[in-house]
Order: sequence, then structure tokens, then C-alpha cells
Amino acid sequence: MTIPYLEDLMRRFELQRVEKSEWTHEAHLAAAIWYNWHLSKDAALSKIRDLILAHNVAVGTPNSDTGGYHESITSFYMFVAQKFISQNKFHTVDEACNAFISSDVAGRDAPLALWSKELLFSTEARRNKVNPDRGFLEGF
Repeated sequence: MTIPYLEDLMRRFELQRVEKSEWTHEAHLAAAIWYNWHLSKDAALSKIRDLILAHNVAVGTPNSDTGGYHESITSFYMFVAQKFISQNKFHTVDEACNAFISSDVAGRDAPLALWSKELLFSTEARRNKVNPDRGFLEGF
């Protein structure tokens, strides 16, 4: 799967004009690459956190203990995206984005290789970045 209009998607995301149905797993991954490409690691995570929280409010998705924004999952994909960019050579952000979306490391269930379902879907993991309980991510 590719994101054909990455720059347009990110512009609309920043303006809170992405439809709920358009904010797919692949769109999240595209945003992870986009912000890691353009910002420092910490600034990228801060920016995407703020934007996802605002997006959820804009489309009527509550950010709660059971739904909406998830800090550990967002931190995981931002970490993996940053590593993916640093370990590969891409000429453009679009190239990096499409390669990341197609990669094994960015799958929807990738966090479950490192976190138990119980921990990953806990209120603590949703509110705060928690370390994996089934594996180790150096630098996470």
C-alpha cells in the first residue's frame, strides 16, 4: 500500500481536515515517517502526539482510558520509523514512507511481538510510554 498524496495528507492532518475514515493505520505510519523525516526525534513525537489528540477531538473520537490516543503504540511506531529512516537510504520522504508502510516492522500487530496484550492495552500503556514486557527495544 502506498500513500499517493503524502504532502497533502500531512497538510490536511495539521489543519484537522482528515476524515476519520481516512485516518488509517497506513496514514498513521505515513505521519510517523513524515515527522521523523522533518523533525528531531523528540520534536516529532511531541508534534504527532499533539496532532493525533487534536484529530481525535475533531472527528469525535474520545481520548480516554479505553480509546483514542495511545502513547505506547505511538511511541513504538515513531521509534521504529526513526530507526527505519536512519538504517536505510532514501532520496525522498515519499520513498521512505512507502517503503516503511510495506515493511514487516510497521505491521498493525508489530507491537504485540514485544508487549503482551494485557500490558499494551492497559490504561497505563495508553496514557504513558511503557517498556515492552516480551522483548527489548534498544534505545526505546
